[in-house]
Amino acid sequence: MIDALIERIPDISCPICHGKSFTIADGFALNPLQEGFQSFTMTGEKMIPSIYMICNNCGFMSQHALGLLKLIKLEVKEE
Repeated sequence: MIDALIERIPDISCPICHGKSFTIADGFALNPLQEGFQSFTMTGEKMIPSIYMICNNCGFMSQHALGLLKLIKLEVKEE
């Protein structure tokens, strides 16, 4: 994961404190995509798996989509 991020963002620094030391959270997140603003659900088929990169100085967290980093296989459903 770190290599994939460094390849895409070779001179990365924290946007808050400008630190250059980061940790990747041990695990990943699933972010549900919502259909509208009237209701909220934590279940469903539309999810974005992502990792968190955390600044070791100030704790700022940035989220990065695993599919676009090619760390998981993207599955596209045609309707």
